[in-house]
Amino acid sequence: MKKLLIAALISCFFESGYSQKIVSNILLNDIDVYRPSDTLFQKLKIQSIQLFGCNGNQKNEDSCILYCQKKFNDKGMLVEMIKGDNLMKDKIDYYIKYDQISDTTFETITKYPKNSTAVDESLFTDSLINGQQQKLCVYKKDRSLNIYMRSVYRIDKAGQILDIKRLDLDNNLKQIFYPLGNRKPKKQWTDSSIDEYHKTLSYNAIFEENYYKGVYIYDLSGRILESTYYNSTYGDTYKGDTKQVYIYDAQNNLVRKEIVDLDNQFVSEERFYYKGKALLRYVKYESPRIDEIDVERLYDSAGRNIESRGRIGIPERPITWKYYYDDNGLSTKDEYYEEGHIQSVRLYIYNPSNLVKANF
Repeated sequence: MKKLLIAALISCFFESGYSQKIVSNILLNDIDVYRPSDTLFQKLKIQSIQLFGCNGNQKNEDSCILYCQKKFNDKGMLVEMIKGDNLMKDKIDYYIKYDQISDTTFETITKYPKNSTAVDESLFTDSLINGQQQKLCVYKKDRSLNIYMRSVYRIDKAGQILDIKRLDLDNNLKQIFYPLGNRKPKKQWTDSSIDEYHKTLSYNAIFEENYYKGVYIYDLSGRILESTYYNSTYGDTYKGDTKQVYIYDAQNNLVRKEIVDLDNQFVSEERFYYKGKALLRYVKYESPRIDEIDVERLYDSAGRNIESRGRIGIPERPITWKYYYDDNGLSTKDEYYEEGHIQSVRLYIYNPSNLVKANF
């Protein structure tokens, strides 16, 4: 399985002193993800899932590798995950426990076994030892050389993570992360206006290092027609300005979204295709040439994504994901292709009897 890049993993098991950082835009895969209750899992009483990775066209879990296991509570909320190269052979990268404390706070406890190859670089700090530059992990290990990290998250109403506080085994604060930036506005306000055809709303915010403004134009029925974003640092050293234009069909379906800069130069374009009100196809262009599709997604009549296409690599080569579901709408299998040839398969097994024990 693919691994997160790490540096000098072995040094993570040295003892390290207190070290607190403030870092922006750091999110760890699987760990730092807010997952609300899944109503389908709750309805079908899904308590656990095992994910198997298979090379080529193998489609039987007996010939594939168990690389991930998830457990859910009776509300359909994820409460535990184990992930690694091969869980059956104890090749485990991390154990994670999830707990929702309140509507705006949740926490995770992560255990990295001593042989984990997925300890993220953000858990390390640079240090000079005997004249040699080294990377040391800021989190303590237990007697078995496992690393434990407790993360406490504050989220907004949309489920976005505002800040993360990371603590060690002794509950000492080690790191603070601001995934959206440490954005406490010094001043913020909104303006609005209405004319015979449109309603306009603007949001303004002044931060320590930059000024932000968002302008949103709606028609009188409430459909958004245009949104423009201005973001500049003081001293004009950086400007980030884009405009999005939304186009609808006669059934009020969004059929096109164009993104340009404020000089009307092309940035990207998205198109949506429907049958009635049901979305059947989505495409995205990141080049003015409309014969070069960068992303394409196909949907079934129930609105489920059944195929995704894109390009990767240099030189670029086409890739495809195909997704399969059972009659209840649960994922059963994903197939991954490169240049039309199947590369791997992912299988979903629900409520298995042979669960791997989470060794916390």
